[in-house]
Amino acid sequence: MHRLWSEPERLSKVYRSPLFATDLLRELRLLPTEYVYSQLYLRILRPQWHTLLPDTDRLPRSLRTALDQLEAEIHKLHQEAAFAA
Repeated sequence: MHRLWSEPERLSKVYRSPLFATDLLRELRLLPTEYVYSQLYLRILRPQWHTLLPDTDRLPRSLRTALDQLEAEIHKLHQEAAFAA
């Protein structure tokens, strides 16, 4: 994985469609595919899922920040797809 983060060309070819900006993937240092699918599932099939969760957030701040950035990118892609449809 270390080589993947240091080679933007390889990183840009990870996904068939450009789901995420290469810079974002390098900054996060993770491939958020599973997170994307789970968020799309929750958004489509369980739109009020967040009301089932407790109010406390036990994630470290850096992880919460990364996930919030990822959520914003997913929301942007979702809006673009809805606009295109």
